[in-house]
Amino acid sequence: MVSSMESMGINRALYNEIYSSGEATWEEFINRSDPFFSSLGKKVFHIGPERDNSILEQTDIVKVKDLVHADFILNTGPSLFTHTLDDYELVLSQSMKIKLPMVCANPDEVVIRDGKKVICAGLIAKRYSELGGKVVYRGKPDPRIYELSMEKLNCLDKDRIAIIGDSLDTDIAGAKASGIKSIWCTGGIHAKELGVNYGAPAKLDVAKKLADQSNLKPWSIIPGFYW
Repeated sequence: MVSSMESMGINRALYNEIYSSGEATWEEFINRSDPFFSSLGKKVFHIGPERDNSILEQTDIVKVKDLVHADFILNTGPSLFTHTLDDYELVLSQSMKIKLPMVCANPDEVVIRDGKKVICAGLIAKRYSELGGKVVYRGKPDPRIYELSMEKLNCLDKDRIAIIGDSLDTDIAGAKASGIKSIWCTGGIHAKELGVNYGAPAKLDVAKKLADQSNLKPWSIIPGFYW
């Protein structure tokens, strides 16, 4: 994760810790304290790129190449940034037939890469749920990820915390579910809906209207996120 941040130009001196949904999922695989995770077997079919194999390090879980030999699915996102949801329809329908549970290690449905939207694990998981599949998420908007993050910050005072993000569905909804103030970056995945480019301020009335549609009220908005 640190190397990934550095590749984006975020110097290590700019932050103290990183706590990702992937790490939260890894901790669940290790601890098995959650009833859902404790019920999982040890053989997993992985939907995601090879670089995400680290999520299984130091666990007793082994990857299998065949769905019929798997106990559950680990979904960390598309294998390639060029993939669409259609690329996963067959494996999801086959998984549903044998009723494999899915662990989604990143609830984000879309992200911006080089100025373009690409699908994320959350969209794949959403489709699996639509097919009738059982999915458990670790990460935004699940309030638990914020509780764990605050513990790592050694700060449990919600009045001293603000959540910054560009997604209404995960970042801002998660902040609301957790009772924490949110700062909405309007130049991200909702930029087209708001009629702005990254870094250009959105009109307050337009932003409010879009947020109201999801019954969300960000504490503040910013046009972009720079470092």
